[in-house]
Amino acid sequence: MKKLLFIFLLSVPFFSFATHERAGEITYRYIGPTTFPYSYQYEFTVTTYTRGQSCNADRCSLEINFGDDTIQHTINRINGPPCPLPVSCGNAQPPCSNCGQMIGLPGDDVKKNIYVTTHSYPGPNEYIISVTDQNRNHNIVNIPNNSTPFSIQDTLKINTFLGGFNNSVTLQNPPIDKACAGKLFVHNPGASDIDGDSLSYILGKCFQGLNMPIGGYTIPAGVSVDPITGDFIWNVPPVLTSNADPCDEYNFAMDIIEWRRYGSGYMKVGTVRRDMQVTVCNCLNDPPVIAAVKDTCILANTSLTLTVTATDANGGIQSFTATGGPFSTIPPATFTSDAPIANPPSTGIFSWTPTCNQVRQQPYLVTFKAVDDGAPDSPPMPLTDYETFFITVIAPAPQNLMAEPQCTYMELKW
Repeated sequence: MKKLLFIFLLSVPFFSFATHERAGEITYRYIGPTTFPYSYQYEFTVTTYTRGQSCNADRCSLEINFGDDTIQHTINRINGPPCPLPVSCGNAQPPCSNCGQMIGLPGDDVKKNIYVTTHSYPGPNEYIISVTDQNRNHNIVNIPNNSTPFSIQDTLKINTFLGGFNNSVTLQNPPIDKACAGKLFVHNPGASDIDGDSLSYILGKCFQGLNMPIGGYTIPAGVSVDPITGDFIWNVPPVLTSNADPCDEYNFAMDIIEWRRYGSGYMKVGTVRRDMQVTVCNCLNDPPVIAAVKDTCILANTSLTLTVTATDANGGIQSFTATGGPFSTIPPATFTSDAPIANPPSTGIFSWTPTCNQVRQQPYLVTFKAVDDGAPDSPPMPLTDYETFFITVIAPAPQNLMAEPQCTYMELKW
């Protein structure tokens, strides 16, 4: 027994005890069938957000479980410069910039990592896809243990009677955001579903392993998720738990569920779990405000143009963008704004001319996102606002309709 234990300890890489995982999710898309033997092939993308300063914990690959066996499979990172061998990026000193992609402001210390692979399933079933990494970053307020693993998982249902194979939602807004203590915080994942499935959102618990919620995990008061739009709302983040740290970090989980019409009802065809991190600071800045946009409907082959504004009481608008399903259609929607602008309001123009190919039962969700310049705090504390609305595309009415009597029925022509 002692010999076996000694061998096991030697096999564990030293960086596995470093802390670095901030947030992430798994998404997937159906590629097509394979033959000999016949199977269903999917492409999986794991996106993680880590501490850029955790050099020894930087992952060139992760282990993924596809839910059809107990074997772990290696999935390699594809973004940023190519990773050297071995698995650790091998850069023992900051800024560890030779792997992955640093995002946000330099002081944010956030690295985005994208891992891609494919897998074939033998037949229809419900599969749970999961990724677990050793440790989250230090000092997350609502997670009691610094050494708690980071774990995310999806559900994929392969059912040949549901009118096509399912693709997961894609999430356009990163799961890393900032909030000021004592001020309303709103975040939206920017979910888009290429299949046109109906989406719902629920607030979940952060996991430490497959189907394993973190023991002692808590959700602060005032946190909720809008089940229709996906808006994550925190009313309001508390003051800092310690005067020693400039900011506090919290982690939350949101499940995005896809529903597809089946008979007279709806059936769940997949889920994506997003694990997100919110940094709360004591700051003077107020978040920007995007003017409300009403849901609308439009006839196919006609143009929709909307003007939307973003204001900020403390300074300028750093960026003003939009995401959603209309930007993935042919022709795609467009959104242009005058940001960055020092003296708001910032004005954005959304334009879309959907065709008959975009007619569907479910509406399209569009999310506007405005980020201010962080004033008057020093260093700057950029804050964000989101505004979501739905667009329903309607088929044009038949023209030149004629009715001809045919014995006991009427024949309609157009």
